[in-house]
Amino acid sequence: MKKKKRKTTGSPLANIEVWSVIPLLVVFFGASAFIENPVLALAPYLLVLGWVLWKILPRKINLSSFIGNVPTASWFLPLLALMAAWFIVEVHLTGVILIILSYIWPSFVETLLQEGPTVFNLANPLATQGLSLIDGIILAPIMEELIFRGILLHKLASRWSKPAAIIFSSVIFGILHGPGMIGSTIWGILMCLIYFRTRTLAVPIIIHMLWNWTNFVVEGMTQLFMPGLMTTVELRYETIDAILLLVLSIPIFIFLVRHLWPKDWSLPNIKRTQQ
Repeated sequence: MKKKKRKTTGSPLANIEVWSVIPLLVVFFGASAFIENPVLALAPYLLVLGWVLWKILPRKINLSSFIGNVPTASWFLPLLALMAAWFIVEVHLTGVILIILSYIWPSFVETLLQEGPTVFNLANPLATQGLSLIDGIILAPIMEELIFRGILLHKLASRWSKPAAIIFSSVIFGILHGPGMIGSTIWGILMCLIYFRTRTLAVPIIIHMLWNWTNFVVEGMTQLFMPGLMTTVELRYETIDAILLLVLSIPIFIFLVRHLWPKDWSLPNIKRTQQ
């Protein structure tokens, strides 16, 4: 008996091999995590960019249709409100999780609290800080959105259902982001929803840039005005505030997600260049 072929979409990205994507991502995030020199840290981004061009150019994919157009400014107001709501939810969700873990695994939480700056360190030379900003605010959002919400989502959605493709690609995104995998997974799902709603990859890229910029600003302000590291005991004093703000912010976040819920679940059309 002949085996039935799996149905695939007409996306020119559908025949990119998943096995070639995963090792690339592992190398990218692994190198990014261990390379401290900001100049050398540019290498993983160049590797990903080279891989993307290697996969896209032979397929004659129209890059403008792949990335899409930037919508009008009115589109960004509800998106920024969603990001603000998610920021509040994520901060206090992380706090509640750490508070719970502080009773179960206190040494682990104490180690996390004593790590100091993980995104942006004002103690570094200005040149290092500048390169860190380029890496985190410009290169990382572009590369991650091209891979996860671009190539990987299209590939998985051509074989599986859309929800399965969204969840699986977002879980991989979360796992590769290390300790913050829960928040990063939810973030990945949000970026997929925004991609389907706006029908352009340009919007997740811009929102991702703004999100990373916000994290840099928050970490920098924390170092300036609250330089002392928090202890486990001090963290537990925040229990009531963290739970209260989390409970209050979740309904607002859900409301905004429903407001921006995609109406069209078909994959955005990616065209090929004219012969």
